[in-house]
Amino acid sequence: PHGEANAPVMLLSGIPAPEDVAEGRPIAGPAWTLATRMLAAIGVAPEAAYVAAITCFSAAGSRLAEAEVEACRESLLHHLSLAAPARLL
Repeated sequence: PHGEANAPVMLLSGIPAPEDVAEGRPIAGPAWTLATRMLAAIGVAPEAAYVAAITCFSAAGSRLAEAEVEACRESLLHHLSLAAPARLL
């Protein structure tokens, strides 16, 4: 996760890309640039958003198997309950 957990906006990312893993962030590189533009479009500064990955681990490949998605469900629901964002992207 990145940012303040009690932020009014939560941005969920998908499977971490290699640059995300390298930087230790849920979103990095060109995807982060796009995310900051999206946040700016709705009037939210990047530092005012909580960013978390949908997955609870870095998966090999570009798709998760159904069992892997299920394994991450509890982690995702826990993030959502802790953050309790007013808006979810």
